[in-house]
Amino acid sequence: MKGIEAEFLVVRGNPAMEISQQAEKLGADMIIMPLRSSSLFKKLVLGSTTDHVLKTAPCPVLVLPPPPVVLS
Repeated sequence: MKGIEAEFLVVRGNPAMEISQQAEKLGADMIIMPLRSSSLFKKLVLGSTTDHVLKTAPCPVLVLPPPPVVLS
């Protein structure tokens, strides 16, 4: 798209913390993330990367829904 710039990075560390920290360092205008459905157990034990980023991001976060499941 015209007028939209995007940067892609690969870094090591805690994904949620790194996403927020890198957005701060880069002066990001927006973070775009997928929403992944995961088990309640996994979410309770490990937490949710998207939830953490939503709480700590220095800019707006656009969360994209998962693609629909197509049954054949």
